[in-house]
Amino acid sequence: MRYVAKRDGFPHPVLGQRDHHWPDGRFETSVDCSLQRTPRGHELAVDARFDSNVEAIRQLVDEGAAVCALWLYCPRTSYRRLVRATHDGDDPWRICVRVNTLKLRGRTEIHPQVIAARPLTLNTQQANPAYRGRDIPVEAGAPLAVAAHFNAPLDDGDMGVQGMFLIREDLAYGYGWHVHADPQEAAVTIWAAPDTVAYFQQRRNTDWPVETVFLAALTDSLSVWLQNADRDWEDGGWGATIRRRLEEVGVDCLDGAFEHDGQHRSLMWVAQLLLEWPLRPRPEPDDRPDR
Repeated sequence: MRYVAKRDGFPHPVLGQRDHHWPDGRFETSVDCSLQRTPRGHELAVDARFDSNVEAIRQLVDEGAAVCALWLYCPRTSYRRLVRATHDGDDPWRICVRVNTLKLRGRTEIHPQVIAARPLTLNTQQANPAYRGRDIPVEAGAPLAVAAHFNAPLDDGDMGVQGMFLIREDLAYGYGWHVHADPQEAAVTIWAAPDTVAYFQQRRNTDWPVETVFLAALTDSLSVWLQNADRDWEDGGWGATIRRRLEEVGVDCLDGAFEHDGQHRSLMWVAQLLLEWPLRPRPEPDDRPDR
């Protein structure tokens, strides 16, 4: 279910929801986003700063009764996360967060807000006179201020083939892996039992995932891609990622098959090429050349 930042029905005035709630009030936000390359892949880095001239809200944030927060939502993967600023020596009016792009596709909505960290009372002396300057009780989690959301687009051209896969848990497949490559969806979903996924995560930073799970999943995905090669792939989708990589490595799609240097190539061969030859012979740690 999608999160909607601006809601009606609160018994207290919400800064930014309606202009007349706080006639002279301001809730200013700035959000800087960038795509960062890390040893574990790519991350969306978000740096958000908040400010307000409503003294009642400022005081609540400074004392920790309310917190600045970001609601992150990706429409294409249904990824949702609420990130709160901290008061442990950090600036309570700033949030820095990183999200692995394996969880995202296309764009991510970033909703800045201030929410009640616990039940509190809100001073409304600066609010609309209709509130009569009363102290109004506010429930924990209720918004005190909201701002228009930002869109953080992801340039999938900066991401490798592995970034087009989402790993999900499902008990239906036992110890086996199940690949779901739907041209209508943004990512290829790889399903497995929780224990199997946990084992995958333990070995994620080794060569094993590419040599096994990703290689097999990409081979399956290439089969689906071939059946839809003429499709106008939506920017950011897994099909667009494959199309870009095929162009980069010089693989052509002719008559429903792959060709490279004028020769027919199997799906598995193309998958290995796109993953930069994960099965190539490599010396074992103890196999040292003679001196």
